[in-house]
Amino acid sequence: MARITGRKIWVPIGFAALFAIAAGLVWLAIAGQVKIANGHIGILSKRFSGTQSGFLPQGSYWFAPWNNVYEYDARPRQNRAIYNVMNVRGIACTIYGNISWQITPDQAWRLHQEIGPDYPDTVIMPEFGAQLRILAGNKSGWPPAQNNRPLLHWPYGRVKREYFKYARFHFTDIICEQAGVI
Repeated sequence: MARITGRKIWVPIGFAALFAIAAGLVWLAIAGQVKIANGHIGILSKRFSGTQSGFLPQGSYWFAPWNNVYEYDARPRQNRAIYNVMNVRGIACTIYGNISWQITPDQAWRLHQEIGPDYPDTVIMPEFGAQLRILAGNKSGWPPAQNNRPLLHWPYGRVKREYFKYARFHFTDIICEQAGVI
């Protein structure tokens, strides 16, 4: 009968432990790597201490895999918008336009902390619709004479002016049901 010594048992266990440690280190190296694209900035949110002030410029970074980096587009952004409003005379109008905005990189961490990455859908577009409805309901402000007007009326809830370099709306076409093109 063969006798198994303690040394022969520990060798395979040692190799398995080294393999597990090596695999864990490779996972940490791959999972913690973050690349921030050209024209974007990163906002670091640590699991235990929350959103960090400041921003990360473009480049490659390594963070612990349990932390999150949110990427924001710091370039000027534009979105086409179509809104249906009713003016003071009860005429239904469709407004076509372009909304353009740009975030302030130094304040992006606050925007992330208060609103989050979906700020265009929760701040920009609703405020645009609200301002158009106010403009359509104002007898002296319809049809809009000033194009390329500031979009956001500050402060908008918790959002402050310094979060954005600018936010503007440019009318491309206004079509009213009874009056045709204005």
